[in-house]
Amino acid sequence: MSKKKEWLLLGTGLLVGLALGPTAAHAAEEWFKATPSAQVFYADGQQVQLEAYAINGHNYVKLRDVGQLVDFGVTYDAATNSVHIQPNEQ
Repeated sequence: MSKKKEWLLLGTGLLVGLALGPTAAHAAEEWFKATPSAQVFYADGQQVQLEAYAINGHNYVKLRDVGQLVDFGVTYDAATNSVHIQPNEQ
């Protein structure tokens, strides 16, 4: 490939990148934007309050909060980078 063609392709790529950069960044920001969820949660037929966030149409809650509701414990082991769930513990 000639040097002239390489520079032309590089320049075109830079221009396209500059044109799409802000749009792509905004799209990614909207895609991963976390907002407090308005979802209502129930445990054993009773409404419960959970701190939840909506991200891209899905609700996320803390595993420890769910564990407190249904009686299981959750710990994190930094040495192995793992989460441990203990039934019947809080």
